[in-house]
Amino acid sequence: MDHSSTKFARLYGSLRAAIASGGLSAGVRLPASRELALREEVSRGTVVAVFEQLRADGFIESRHGAGTYVRSALEATPPPARSRGKPPPLRPALSVPFPQAERTAPRPFRANLPDVSLFPRRTWARLAGGLWRSADDMLLGDAEPLGYRPLRAALAAYLATTRGVRCDADHVAIVPGAQAGFDLIARATLERGDTVWVEDPGYPGSRAGWLAAGAAIVPMAVDGDGIALPAADAPPPRLISVTPAHQSPLGMTLSLPRRRALIERARHAGAWIVEDDYDGEFRYGARPIAALQGLDTDGRVIHVGSFSKTLLPALRLGYVVLPPRLLEPVRALLSLSLRFAPSLEQATLARFIEGGHFNRHVRRLREIYATRHALLRTESHRLLGKRLVVDDAAAGLDIVGWLPGRSSDVAVARRLAAADIECAALSRYRIRPGGDPGLVLGVAAFDERAIRRAVAGMARVLGSAGVSPAS
Repeated sequence: MDHSSTKFARLYGSLRAAIASGGLSAGVRLPASRELALREEVSRGTVVAVFEQLRADGFIESRHGAGTYVRSALEATPPPARSRGKPPPLRPALSVPFPQAERTAPRPFRANLPDVSLFPRRTWARLAGGLWRSADDMLLGDAEPLGYRPLRAALAAYLATTRGVRCDADHVAIVPGAQAGFDLIARATLERGDTVWVEDPGYPGSRAGWLAAGAAIVPMAVDGDGIALPAADAPPPRLISVTPAHQSPLGMTLSLPRRRALIERARHAGAWIVEDDYDGEFRYGARPIAALQGLDTDGRVIHVGSFSKTLLPALRLGYVVLPPRLLEPVRALLSLSLRFAPSLEQATLARFIEGGHFNRHVRRLREIYATRHALLRTESHRLLGKRLVVDDAAAGLDIVGWLPGRSSDVAVARRLAAADIECAALSRYRIRPGGDPGLVLGVAAFDERAIRRAVAGMARVLGSAGVSPAS
């Protein structure tokens, strides 16, 4: 560090502290710059610079022909007493972070992961490079809070064709992932203490978002038809959070009668429905399920999706399809907080969709993931038998494996982790205790060799752990 800078900082700091603490009281005349330079063994230029800074900071003032004084309007501020009290409290909900895995290389069978090695990097790089070479000043400047309009239009057309979502570009907001969408919805629709119905078991990420808004969470049971609506006299919700296309984590589809009953219940209660479409593109051997939003004629369903599963988690792009009543509130919230997702990534994604690359990529993922699902089921049946009964799933990134009734899924998951096999205990997705024990097995991100090796490892661990086959 420059020696003169050190002297400046030392002298400035000592004078500022003396004035702020009252050691140099208001109205006191400071020594002349030449005198102070001799006393402090610094150059006169350093003293002049310190005086100029103190004057700019409002601590001293010059009086023409009379010298330099501590400002008379400045009140002395005593040093703060050491507090023995508690620090200001945080909102309780801020202690509920987003549940996520460790930042380590994924091991079979970490849940909720796509295979990022399948991402078409060269195609994306070519499109992105072309944009950088040709982008005009508008694209490089500030952006519309709801997102890049060509992307919103391409996405609206895609959702209408593949999922039956009824919207146009004006109803789509681009956000940095689904979790940002949940936070945005919570701030637009919820007051502290509002009741939110959630699936139990259900996705911990969205639940954490509602808790962070101070909502009162009411768990709803899930059966073979999806979320089971409570009796008519149950506390009315302000918001209902569901995963209709592929229930997280159990995997069933919300039946058509339940869909209609859910919309009618929300209409009667004056509630919003959040449709979390986290992996709705991935159905194997059948077309994707139509969105719940397409049945809504009352403007109550908020459809949330993300490109984290179909493209890359690192892309940080998601979307919210908004009912008309929420358009302006959400636009205002975006303009005050997230502002907008990165424009060039949005523009690249728009070209990726418009050029047909997105549809081709998703079709390829379906084929590969279907093969991996089938392999996990076959290997599990061959090596694990009834120690872990794997669902006959035909959708999504994950499969649930059911343990014998007296097992502890948390303990089994811990034993597997010690053997370098990663999976999530189903009980971690539950709010209320009880329910059959199971493991959530992510299969999409792992190739056939890794799946075979991991299932063989599971057989060894489950056998040594004394997990008895289900009767």
